[in-house]
Amino acid sequence: MFLNKEKPPNFRGPPLLCYTIVYGGVKILEVEMKNDPVCGMDVKEDTQYNTLHGGKKMFFCSRDCQQKFIKNPDQYLKSKQGGAEKSNKAA
Repeated sequence: MFLNKEKPPNFRGPPLLCYTIVYGGVKILEVEMKNDPVCGMDVKEDTQYNTLHGGKKMFFCSRDCQQKFIKNPDQYLKSKQGGAEKSNKAA
């Protein structure tokens, strides 16, 4: 049995992870993962902790992360963009 962590083929959309569990050459489970914008943890798409922001569904690992995001979403969205800008400037 092994765990394959990759993007699904022909995927068009925001980054996500796809976990595939194969046993005896047969795929027995495939789970798409989303990223919690507050702590960066990978979470299953069917998590009970989610909210809509700007028409986009956001996913969280816990109620605590969800509440932090709801109180100040721009803080977490800007920090992700800021990190991308810093890495682009360094290149």
